[in-house]
Amino acid sequence: MKVQGWMLLAALAGGAQAEPKLVISAGAQLRLAAAPTLVHSGPLLVYQYGDWSFSHEALQGDSFYQGVDLTGMEVPFVRSLFEPRLRQEFAPWLAALSEEQAQVLDITEANINHSKVGDMEVWSSYNPQARRGEAFIFIDQAVHRLSMKGGKAQFDELLSAISRR
Repeated sequence: MKVQGWMLLAALAGGAQAEPKLVISAGAQLRLAAAPTLVHSGPLLVYQYGDWSFSHEALQGDSFYQGVDLTGMEVPFVRSLFEPRLRQEFAPWLAALSEEQAQVLDITEANINHSKVGDMEVWSSYNPQARRGEAFIFIDQAVHRLSMKGGKAQFDELLSAISRR
């Protein structure tokens, strides 16, 4: 699923509401305070607040990892970042890629969080030293990525903003 223009328009239109929403798919949204700055760069939509920011991206198998087409493997690959035992089912090169990506994203057993929002699954990790968090939302056979830079309180706020439409 390519990023749809209506997602960006819905996000921008939400700015006039008391509680704006970023529509990330037909069934999912984020409800957060309006960001002073919105930046659209390639497939990313970046919300910039005073001392923190986050980006949203609907993951595409052909562009998640440069030079490797993971089309059809997006869901199992991203799950394997958080559940290393799943790598046993992969070819050795793909298992190594998963392990490397988990390290790059600072995903460790100690900082993993798993939750459900209705029928959506959210896997996340937060590194307090780097002040960086990653969250992946699994919905309708698609994966959405939220990358955040800022404090743990803001990361928790971002996670709690995820809801069904």
